[in-house]
Amino acid sequence: MSQNTNAFNIKFLNADGSGFPEVAQVLPGTSIGDFFKLKKPGENPSNFNILVRRNGERLQLAAHELLQADDFVTILHSKREGA
Repeated sequence: MSQNTNAFNIKFLNADGSGFPEVAQVLPGTSIGDFFKLKKPGENPSNFNILVRRNGERLQLAAHELLQADDFVTILHSKREGA
């Protein structure tokens, strides 16, 4: 995402990645669902657990709910093949 003066930072941990969170810039009005589509294009959200840590609380928010500055988003497969 290009620099935008209105954008804010969140941390994102993709369970398929390196295991380290990355910083992502998000525009105001970005929903959990929008962010999922950006990070997991073509994937079905029902196959994942999407957790948000906000102000020290672990939340499982609905897709329409908006991200906030300093949120920590984790996207995990809800089912593993062969498990």
